[in-house]
Amino acid sequence: MATDFSDSALKHLINVGVELSTEEDTTKLLENILLSAKQLSQADGGTIYSITEKNCLKFETLLNDTLNMYMGGTSGKPIPFPEIPMFVDGEPNYNALVAYAAATDQVINISDAYEAGDFDMSAARKMDEKTGYRTKSVLTIPMKNHEKELIGVLQLINAQQDEQVVDFPPALEEIIRSLTSMAAVALTKRQLIDGME
Repeated sequence: MATDFSDSALKHLINVGVELSTEEDTTKLLENILLSAKQLSQADGGTIYSITEKNCLKFETLLNDTLNMYMGGTSGKPIPFPEIPMFVDGEPNYNALVAYAAATDQVINISDAYEAGDFDMSAARKMDEKTGYRTKSVLTIPMKNHEKELIGVLQLINAQQDEQVVDFPPALEEIIRSLTSMAAVALTKRQLIDGME
């Protein structure tokens, strides 16, 4: 991953900004946000989640190039995984990185999921065992609207450079955060329009 990706990132943000203002299908919008973030970071996989009324994370779109996986979104393939509770017994759900990031409003950027001592990565390990995959670098970003309300979470897995898994650089983290902020505004606008209709 080139360290100077600012031109490419700027073009990406402009294109996404235009698309966010015109796309009316929320499912497609979420999928496009995920695809853009995945392309910008050269991530092997990624998932975008929405928040349910019961404070659970619902899988919206799941992508993984190595596993040739594309579910949810506009794929027509349902995602067979259950919703993930953000809280367990009133405490942030420590058993799922994505839920913990959402519940504590933290961006979590880790180099190696198997060596992330601060987090319980047993769920990721179990999923890897089932699929033969190896989750390493992970970037998890809560998505908030203009009122600072959590409306979703974006998670990217295994940034790539020269066919090797690398860390998600801090500069990229900022760009992805900008992307999720734009997306959150567009989603909120869509929800307001749908509510008025």
